[in-house]
Order: sequence, then structure tokens, then C-alpha cells
Amino acid sequence: MNVHDIRRENLKKIAAGYKQQKDLADALGMAPAYLNNLISFKNMGERTARNIEHSLGLPAYCLDQNGDMVVDNDKPSGIIDSAKLAEAIELVESVVSENNLSATESEKAVVAAIIYEDLISREIPTRKELLRMLRVRITK
Repeated sequence: MNVHDIRRENLKKIAAGYKQQKDLADALGMAPAYLNNLISFKNMGERTARNIEHSLGLPAYCLDQNGDMVVDNDKPSGIIDSAKLAEAIELVESVVSENNLSATESEKAVVAAIIYEDLISREIPTRKELLRMLRVRITK
């Protein structure tokens, strides 16, 4: 079994602990259809695996381990890094202001959440990427 097969099997074990796959998708902040693809056939990349582990408060690289995996779905998903969250919000606010964008609080919050995850994983987006994300999410 290769690492993609192991990750898929471990994700299936995690999903089995939820009433519905949608509940797990919500906990991971991903579309239910994408989660279903990961469980069914899609190879899970390194970044996706680490993001899933982080979102669920699991030890890093546990999805890569072949064998019995114990998952506590009642465990809090982790502690918010308030400094990084503030940085993400500040980045979004500054790009909105600099580019005279008209974004709702909800639209800004979605982008701030994405930026926060990037900051946590040390993958800092460029201002150009941030502007693109905002423009995609702003309702016309």
C-alpha cells in the first residue's frame, strides 16, 4: 500500500466516526463532494493531509501511518493562534482598503480564515494572491 492508499484508509476511519460525511467536511472546512472524492479515489497530497490533521487536532503525519488509528471526535480541534488570526484579518482589511473593494464581513471572514490556515502552515500568500481570493469571493 502506498502513502495515498494509507491516507485514504485513515480518512475512511475518521469519517466512520461522524454521523454523516457532511459533518466531517464541515469540521474540515471543505466541500462534501471534495471529501467524498478523497475518501473514494482522489490521491491526498501532503498539504491536504497536514491540513486535515491540523483541523482535527490530530498529531502531524498520523494520516501517513499504517495501522490502527484512534480518533476522538469529541476532542477540540485545537487552539486558535490569536496573533496569526489578527494578522490574517489585518491583511484582508488592508487589501480591501487599498483596492477599494466592497466586501461583506462574511466574505472577508472566509478569506481571513483561508489566510489564517496559510499563516499557520507557514505558507504566506502574496498580496496578489490575497486580492485574487477576495475578488473571487465578493458578490457582484
